[in-house]
Amino acid sequence: MPNDLLSHEHLQALLLSVMWPFARLSGFMISAPLFGHRSLPTPVRLLMAFGLALIIAPLVESPPPVDVLGPAAVWQLALQMGVGLALGLVIRITFAIVEAAGEFIGLQMGLAFASFFSADTGTNTQVLSRLLGMLAMLLFLAFNGHLLVLEILVTHFHEIPLDLRRMGPVGLENLLLWSASLFSAGLLLALPLVASLLAINLAMGVLNRSAPQLSVFSIGFPLTLLLGIAMLWLMMPGMTDWLSLLFRQALGAFQAVHEGLGTMP
Repeated sequence: MPNDLLSHEHLQALLLSVMWPFARLSGFMISAPLFGHRSLPTPVRLLMAFGLALIIAPLVESPPPVDVLGPAAVWQLALQMGVGLALGLVIRITFAIVEAAGEFIGLQMGLAFASFFSADTGTNTQVLSRLLGMLAMLLFLAFNGHLLVLEILVTHFHEIPLDLRRMGPVGLENLLLWSASLFSAGLLLALPLVASLLAINLAMGVLNRSAPQLSVFSIGFPLTLLLGIAMLWLMMPGMTDWLSLLFRQALGAFQAVHEGLGTMP
């Protein structure tokens, strides 16, 4: 075997060609909701990121040589992880929109007290919010969204060079614009059911005011809960269509953020 294959420069270049993609993919695996779920062991996530990095390394342009232990390498490592975290946040925001809709609906149905500890977020989550989040996750898998995300992440690796000096402001702006849609999109999804339940509560309030002896509010809570479940069941077909549209928009936002992070003004 030639001596140059064992030289320090060759080994360092080989290490960098794998380390930068591995750092970016690790950041993505941490922040993306499907790949970064706490039920998936950390060694498995790191192994997935390392396997993808080994596949990507020969396909991308070799990064410029830097000292692995120097400040330039530390800065580049932080940048690559930041890019991966930003891309994973796009997908996480998408599922947060659905979970926010579940929060709105659950509050109106009187399910604010029905919560449990979520290992994914580390906080108490409403049952309905968790249910819609799981539904969105299953539909995302059924639409092969996880494969499309990985395809964009891998095939467009050249759009964000490995010798990145800083993250492009266009990508960060696109990420902020997508995150700004969290409240409005979640409210839009929950609006039909929330408006219907609000009308029912107003009607019960008027009825209780006009005939207090009926004690409407004694049956108001179970009635609101049952009607809410029935309307949620009726909303399901339309909700799947809405979620498919949301996922298409999310993939577009993911690609826009991906391209923008590598675009320098």
